[in-house]
Amino acid sequence: MSKVIAVFGAGTGLGASVAHRFGREGFRVALVARRKKYLDALVEQLAVGGVEAAAFTADLSRPAEVPALVARIRDRFGRVDVVEYGPFSTEQSLIPAAEMDAAALEKGIPMPLLTPVEVVRAVLPEWTERGDGAFLLTTGVTAVHPLPRLSGLAPSAPPPATTCTLSTVSSPRRASAPAPSPSVRRSTAAR
Repeated sequence: MSKVIAVFGAGTGLGASVAHRFGREGFRVALVARRKKYLDALVEQLAVGGVEAAAFTADLSRPAEVPALVARIRDRFGRVDVVEYGPFSTEQSLIPAAEMDAAALEKGIPMPLLTPVEVVRAVLPEWTERGDGAFLLTTGVTAVHPLPRLSGLAPSAPPPATTCTLSTVSSPRRASAPAPSPSVRRSTAAR
């Protein structure tokens, strides 16, 4: 049985690119986003390339719905080996820093912070039992395109531990985080 990547935030940019790339490497692909019409089109594009894919519509700003979503993915594919989490909503925005307040931050917290925690909680038992799995957190558009004097929930560079893989070197329960990629080190040094 081939491995499965679940792409949370399978939009027109990075999510679609990740789906195509992993599909070319033999992965089956679970596509998660809000827009069914776009997801169905992406499933068709992947099928043309010989990639098995399925669409799962979901609102990722609702963390409580994640366990059922992951269960639907697992029902369809039998497993989840890799999660790529990089949704970006048009409702998310960067605002002038002087206008940022707790209410603005609170509204935007679920999708970039709470939902990924629930995704990890939903897949971790499977990964721990199998002794492998990978979570790729691919947010932080301002690492590539800095926006001075603006604030929001788009960090300038991801912290070093945003990508976590389970390692069986000493124990299947031990999680390890690889060193940041050279591009992350460069963007962090540029600040």
